[in-house]
Amino acid sequence: MNSQSHKRIRRGVARAIGIIGSVAIIGACWVFGASEWKLRRVHDVPLVGIRDTAGSPDPAEGERMARIVGCWSGCHGDTGQGGQIDMEGYYRVTAPTLSSVLPLYSDAELVRLVRFGVKRDGSTLLGMTSYTFFPLGDEDLANIIVHLRRQPLVPAVPRERTITWTARLRLA
Repeated sequence: MNSQSHKRIRRGVARAIGIIGSVAIIGACWVFGASEWKLRRVHDVPLVGIRDTAGSPDPAEGERMARIVGCWSGCHGDTGQGGQIDMEGYYRVTAPTLSSVLPLYSDAELVRLVRFGVKRDGSTLLGMTSYTFFPLGDEDLANIIVHLRRQPLVPAVPRERTITWTARLRLA
């Protein structure tokens, strides 16, 4: 082989590497962009308050239900002080301190948050296990909300949100 052939082969290899690199960068940008769009998109879920129940909400029953569905002794820590949710290989988020975020939400917004995983701004709440709350009746939700709203204010835990590329790829 002469030197011209070597130059052509090197240029062809360099061009192929450049094309593959460009496609990889464009693909990574597309996956990141598509996953961010899904995480930040706004959902049109109407606010629906809790219908009047037979009696006034029962905070003791609300505490019992909060433990069963995971508000307490679950995602938000032992008593709602906040905790880590780690879906290994996909994401890690800090569930917030309930006493610091509940005052920001109306009862209707809380119902939408827990039943549908939609935040006040309409975006997706990553890690919210809405499937455990969706089937709860209005009386159960009213009991949980009245219990959680009666908790003393505690300092908020530092928040974290890490999403892996595997999760982003699946979202995209």
